[in-house]
Amino acid sequence: MLRQSAGGAMNRLRRSAAGWGWQEDSSTNYDLLTIAFPHPDSNRAYEDELDAREPLEENFPDHDAYQQEWKQWDAVMRGRCSVGD
Repeated sequence: MLRQSAGGAMNRLRRSAAGWGWQEDSSTNYDLLTIAFPHPDSNRAYEDELDAREPLEENFPDHDAYQQEWKQWDAVMRGRCSVGD
């Protein structure tokens, strides 16, 4: 695999001065590949905080008020949970 590619629809694996990567790949953020994955247990506190902030329908006078608040919460959460955070 270090010297040959499977060919076909896949980009070829190549090595440059910057290290290993896929030929003609401009969308992969290779800098992120040098960052260690966090231990799964480290996500628990973050997930608990997100869950605690999620609006609950029983706390609103009507469904429309709940939906409006939930959509705002969801937009914020999507922004906070983007790749690379």
